[in-house]
Amino acid sequence: MSNLPYGNLLGCLAFIAGRTRPDIMYAVNLLSQFQSNPGIKHCQSLLKLLGYLQSTRNFKLDLSKVNNLNLKCYSDSDFVANRDDRVSIGGYSLFLDETPISWRMFKQRRESLSTMEAEYITLMEAAKELIWIKNALNNDCLNLKLKECLLYCDNQVAISFSNSPFENLRPKHIDIKYHFLRSLVCNKVFELKCSRTSQIRNSRDFGNSGFGINLDLGSFQY
Repeated sequence: MSNLPYGNLLGCLAFIAGRTRPDIMYAVNLLSQFQSNPGIKHCQSLLKLLGYLQSTRNFKLDLSKVNNLNLKCYSDSDFVANRDDRVSIGGYSLFLDETPISWRMFKQRRESLSTMEAEYITLMEAAKELIWIKNALNNDCLNLKLKECLLYCDNQVAISFSNSPFENLRPKHIDIKYHFLRSLVCNKVFELKCSRTSQIRNSRDFGNSGFGINLDLGSFQY
């Protein structure tokens, strides 16, 4: 395993995951945390991921399923699931109708003190991408006139805090840059809604297939 070009292979996989294969983004994110000193299990997992890509090399995103111009973004985060550093991992999947067009899985920059805080930080990252896609589709050249622009989260406390213009003592330590989300919600740039956890999981966990998780890959065409 010492001769395996671990970092180079991960770089190639990260390029693929960010453009056409959201189903491997979680696996790539996890394996990339061990680039400095990968062990045997990490190398074996990387080879397993390569094998998965080989067996699904004909998969591609099916954009023909876009029938309505509805933007929907599903955001979710764990809470200190990593026992090594206790930093949460967040992610979002952005759909045009029923087809994913943008996605990201990322490790947050510091520890969160509550589930609400972890979800709130991830919501802000999802909101930035949602605004960018919305502006791109609504520009003068395309002028597609989106029917809906929705951001979903399964944490009701984070949603209530985002909808409130008033300060709260408990989350007052959260970095001011994340409160831009509250401004967006209050100005109705998009609508923030609560969704069932199962619906969020099905959308965000779309990125876990590289480790052999069985998912509905209906947005892919073989």
